[in-house]
Amino acid sequence: MIKSYVLNLSHNDWSLRTHGIGEDKLKVVMSRRIPYNGKENVIGEIYAESDFLLKEIIKTMKRSRRVNEVNLIDIVKTKNDVRATIHVNVDLKGGIAEKLVSAGAIYYSESIYDGFEKWLILINSSNLLKVLPEIKEECYNFKLTEQDVPFLSAKHKLTKRERDIIEMSLRKGYFDYPKKVKLEEISEELGVSKVAVLQTLRRAIKKVIKSNEDILTGKL
Repeated sequence: MIKSYVLNLSHNDWSLRTHGIGEDKLKVVMSRRIPYNGKENVIGEIYAESDFLLKEIIKTMKRSRRVNEVNLIDIVKTKNDVRATIHVNVDLKGGIAEKLVSAGAIYYSESIYDGFEKWLILINSSNLLKVLPEIKEECYNFKLTEQDVPFLSAKHKLTKRERDIIEMSLRKGYFDYPKKVKLEEISEELGVSKVAVLQTLRRAIKKVIKSNEDILTGKL
């Protein structure tokens, strides 16, 4: 049976070097992963308190024996933090991802902070049980829990109507500051009442937030 799990662990990898640095100061999220020929291309995000921390964690990643390259794709700096998008190419051999791929994981992502790795896994439960002993053997800390994941739920997906209204609102600048268009103008173009547009928009925004709840609240 296919289920979703959250796996919290620490082991001898570059992630261990983040120990003592709280999530509010540094967090790395590896969410888009493509395995191929014993390697893996990963798109990740780094949230750092300072430019210094960002540079240090990238240096730490590059020193890892399994990391082949780290490329900075984009970076945004504010007075409060630094956010960066990165590409990482790694060898699968010897990593947690290698075992998940061999077990036929359908989806997996990873958040790293304070020396821990937090893996979100969608996998056949019987396949996961086969590789768990191998994963445990490599870990200093290990905790597995079954957990529903909002972004995998069909009830949190936008309807066509919700998607159309959100797309129009974005395109016309309703979410800009200051607003470039009023709600009345959107409702007139759609031929529906202002109340109907507002209700649909709120419902759609709630779904978008709910789908990303785990990331927004730091659960992943």
